[in-house]
Amino acid sequence: MRSPGLLNACGAVAAATALLLSIALGQVHAGGLELVQSIGEPLMAYAGATHEEGLRTLVVNGARFRMRTGSTPDSIDAVMDAHAEPCRSHTLAPDPMVRTRRADQGFMGCIVPRNEPLLERIRALDETQDLAALGELRFLWAMQSPTGTRYVAIASEGELKVPAMFPADRDAPGIDPPKLPRPPSARRLITTWQKDLDPVLVSYLSELPLAEAIRRYTSALSTAGLIVERVPTQVDGEQTLLVRDGTRQHLAILAADHDETLISIIPVGEGATELAGVR
Repeated sequence: MRSPGLLNACGAVAAATALLLSIALGQVHAGGLELVQSIGEPLMAYAGATHEEGLRTLVVNGARFRMRTGSTPDSIDAVMDAHAEPCRSHTLAPDPMVRTRRADQGFMGCIVPRNEPLLERIRALDETQDLAALGELRFLWAMQSPTGTRYVAIASEGELKVPAMFPADRDAPGIDPPKLPRPPSARRLITTWQKDLDPVLVSYLSELPLAEAIRRYTSALSTAGLIVERVPTQVDGEQTLLVRDGTRQHLAILAADHDETLISIIPVGEGATELAGVR
C-alpha cells in the first residue's frame, strides 16, 4: 500500500515547498528536515550516479520546477557536497544555503545566484516579489539506501512569486481531490503534481486541533460514503487514514501543527493518476 517511490517523491515535494516558503519569509532554520554550475541538461546530474532518471517537470501551486531522481553508492554527504557546489558564492556575501543532516538522510536548499550584482537582484525582488530575481532555487533530499544513497534533486524554473503561490488568507492556487470532502475549517496550502505522471499531493491547514480534526474529517468522509480505516502509526501527533472509494484510494495524513492540523492527501493505488492530468 505504501509505495516507497510515491512517498519519497511526496516527501521531497513537501520539504521543498516548505523550505521555499521559509526562505521567502526569512524563517529558515536548522529544523528544515522537520518539515560545476550547469544550465538545462545535465542540470542537477550527479557524476557518481549508477542510475539516474531524466529531468521531469514538477508543478507546485502553479510554479514549475525540474526534478531528477537517482541512486549512487556514494555517501549522503558526497551527494550533498556535489549539489551544493553551484550554489557557493564567489563573493564576500554569505552562501545562500540551508543544510540539515540526520543519520539516514540529508536535506539542502540553496540559491544559484544570477549574474547581476547582489544589490540589483535584491531591488528586483522587492519590486516584483519574485524569488527568481535572486537566482535559481535548488533543493536536494538524499536518503540512505541498502546500496548507498537515493536522492531527489529539484530546481526552480521561471517565476516564483511566493505571495501568489502561498496566500496567507485564502486557498493557494490548485484544486481539491475530486469526490473527497474538504477537510474541516481548512484552507489549501499546496497542490503538487508531476507533469504527465503521479503523484499528486494536496495539503491543507485546519484551524482545528489534531483530535478534533481527525474526528470531524473521519465523519465527513464516512458521510460522503467513503470507507475510512486508520493506519497504525508510532509517530506522536500524527494519524494516517486510508480512504477508499471503489477502486480509488487515498492516504490522508493528519499531523499536529501547534494548535492547528496539517492535512496532506495523496492518491495511491488504482486511480492515482486522476489528478495528474490537471495543468
